[in-house]
Amino acid sequence: MSALGYLLVRRLKNRLRALVRSPGQLIGTLLLAAVLILVFVAGNLPGDEPAETLRDARELYALALALFLAMFVLGANNGLSRGVSLFSMADVNMLFSSPLSSRRVLVYGLIQQLGTSLLAGLFLLFQYAWLHDVYGVGGLFMAVLLVAYAMVIFCAQLTAMAGYIFCAGHPRRRTALRAILFGLTAACALYVAVRAYLGENVLTAAVAAANGWPVALFPVAGWMQTLLAGAGGGDWLLCGGMLLLTAGYCLLLARLIAISREDYYEDVLQAAETAYSAVTAAREGKATEVLPSQVKVGKTGLGGGEGASALYYKHRLETRRARRFVLDTMGLVMLATSFGFAVFTRESLLAVFMFATYMQFFSTAMGRWTREMLLPYVYLMPESPFRKLLWCLRETADRIVLDALLLTVALTPLMGLSLVEAVAFFVARVSFGGFFTAVMLLTERLFGGLHVKWLVFLLMVLLLVFLLIPGIALTVVANVYAPGFLTEDLRMLLIPALCNVPIALAAVFASRNILDNVEMNIR
Repeated sequence: MSALGYLLVRRLKNRLRALVRSPGQLIGTLLLAAVLILVFVAGNLPGDEPAETLRDARELYALALALFLAMFVLGANNGLSRGVSLFSMADVNMLFSSPLSSRRVLVYGLIQQLGTSLLAGLFLLFQYAWLHDVYGVGGLFMAVLLVAYAMVIFCAQLTAMAGYIFCAGHPRRRTALRAILFGLTAACALYVAVRAYLGENVLTAAVAAANGWPVALFPVAGWMQTLLAGAGGGDWLLCGGMLLLTAGYCLLLARLIAISREDYYEDVLQAAETAYSAVTAAREGKATEVLPSQVKVGKTGLGGGEGASALYYKHRLETRRARRFVLDTMGLVMLATSFGFAVFTRESLLAVFMFATYMQFFSTAMGRWTREMLLPYVYLMPESPFRKLLWCLRETADRIVLDALLLTVALTPLMGLSLVEAVAFFVARVSFGGFFTAVMLLTERLFGGLHVKWLVFLLMVLLLVFLLIPGIALTVVANVYAPGFLTEDLRMLLIPALCNVPIALAAVFASRNILDNVEMNIR
């Protein structure tokens, strides 16, 4: 066995041993496995919908295309500026100084990154239940979906690394590559939009265009969508062809990296150091934020605020400098994803709301109050802890309301919502945003001292589920004993939303002294 092969095997063994010897990690892994098994078992329970009621599988392929395009384009574009490292700092210290061929080291990094990409796509497996109910997919299709997503992530990072090395010290080359990347994406979107506009049925025409051969030509994202279509239709020869095409693309980029610069270590060193610093800061509970290479400062000064209220104006200033439009990039992606889901399932307001709420959970976790609590300055302000906490949360509250308003305005004409339904959707969206924020705050108050961050996340999810029980139970009671009270969709939206309000307020009040002692959060 070669030195690099031995290193890969040894690292895998050490990770397995660390998992077995760490009770917390082992319990967490077993719980995740149990939840995944439960999802697959629940999805295959008797009483499935008849085959003729299942939605067109091409809609699923179109949704997958949108996901693949977003991940590939955003990943490649970000890497062109900051670079993407396939190596950890341990690799930098050990392999970069070893007498091994730089090409072999590159292959080692690629194999590592492929495994990481597979792990990154595990969240897709948890979508099996509703995908099976709506589109009738099976376990084999979910495995193909996982592989396709992993290949998209992997190819995006490899493309970014090759582009970064090629453009190092040449801003015009970077601009040209970005123009090509976004030009192809715009051409793909324009093709689908024109076909949808010219078709008799907009949705049907858009789905047909998204599954057409011009879109399948888009690098990696289109190929992986074709792979899914082949798996759904049982055309395994087509699947094999798409995998070979993607493998050839990866080999070509790896070859270009090795040929363009034999000693590419300097180009990836900075990215490796940046990634290591981010991971270390996250483990130590320190605040981290990815900043753009060029910040548009614009107007300077807070523009208001005195005492604790200065925190709110500080957050507003930081948000304005970080956002692309009215929201930051991640917020816009979340809204676009929810809107895209609504395009294909607009008959069910409840299904759209559940998916949008699922996406909202992740966007709420990125509020600025979470980073503020990891800085020492907020604890030194001569104000009451509760007052400082409320001002820290105000920017997040503004963002939740704006997010709900934008999504409601976008969905109302699409789904033909009445005024009552639109207001109910807006109220429920704001309610769940505040509920998620309060639960995250309470989790930080109760378990913030734990150093194992994934364990804190698991405890937060369990606390979230526990606090959702009253709203769910009251909704079930209303459905059974008061079926004439409003419509089913309005009951499912408003009853949990109204239950969330007192629970969220109680959680915030229980966390009122979280900013009283700096040692509770600074570790």
